[in-house]
Amino acid sequence: MARYLTPTKVSVLVLCTLYCSSVVPTSSTVPFLSFIVSSLQITTQLKDSSSSLAAADPEESVRRIALALDKHASSIPGRTLYDLFLTKIWAIDSLHALHEFFAGLESLLAKTPAEARRDAEGGVGPAQSEIRLSRTSPMGVFVRRCQLEFTRLQFHDTMRLWTALLHDKQLTAVTWRQRGHTVGAASFDSNLGDFDAEQAANLLETTYADFAGVQEESHHSVDDVERLLQFQVEKLQSIPSLHGADRVLTRCRIW
Repeated sequence: MARYLTPTKVSVLVLCTLYCSSVVPTSSTVPFLSFIVSSLQITTQLKDSSSSLAAADPEESVRRIALALDKHASSIPGRTLYDLFLTKIWAIDSLHALHEFFAGLESLLAKTPAEARRDAEGGVGPAQSEIRLSRTSPMGVFVRRCQLEFTRLQFHDTMRLWTALLHDKQLTAVTWRQRGHTVGAASFDSNLGDFDAEQAANLLETTYADFAGVQEESHHSVDDVERLLQFQVEKLQSIPSLHGADRVLTRCRIW
């Protein structure tokens, strides 16, 4: 089971990169940010057990994103925000690309005073077309936490996250194909295209032999389970205390 990172959290990170890329038009900024905040509340601030279970369910997560983004046009003519979300998700097409994605999260964050001072001394100005997240904002804290957790992953845990993300991507394959993109049998990993059929088959068998088991397990993290247990304990503690005969009767019913 993953310690913190899950495919759902990776999807929220992709939403953060979309916002910082300035592709969200002014008319859609408020609903788009509201959706990100609600997603952060589900993934980092457990509100109820049903929200936690929904966040861990791949199909429900994909459905929520599609419903929220497909009705909003982006600043790119003819492309919705959901189109751009799919483009970014499908661009993570190898384990190496996943590493690059997390390495690039640093560019979403506002520079520290020391970094800003070095840039000023070197004559480097801020990028005018990009949005930077405050390091202490909810989105900024989430991005920093995810980036830190990724650097802590052992190789086999990174592979589990990668294969779980592949499963979620496959849930959008039909939509991706309908929008004019090719989805081949081995398109989920760009490395497979560098080998002939026999070599690709051997690599596929070696790397993704336990794909089904890994993806099912890695959609839940230790952090999710801990917060779910905490929520249940708080609910139990909030129940008014029973007194006298009611308490005795309840014990009898329990035992």
